[in-house]
Amino acid sequence: MFAHIDTRDREDFLNTQQELLMEINRVIDEHGAEFAFPSTTTYLNPDSLTQAPATLKLAGDGQD
Repeated sequence: MFAHIDTRDREDFLNTQQELLMEINRVIDEHGAEFAFPSTTTYLNPDSLTQAPATLKLAGDGQD
């Protein structure tokens, strides 16, 4: 959607923009629709799910 608000007054622009966006939101709600939110789905390969070692060697723990 594209809208051009023809004004040089910042306050007028912001008020008009807010009214326009609120009206768009009202129409969408009125029709039972919703805005989509960004989401990410990560699929893991079962072969990559290996168990961690039972003991870990930490640097400086004196076990060389």
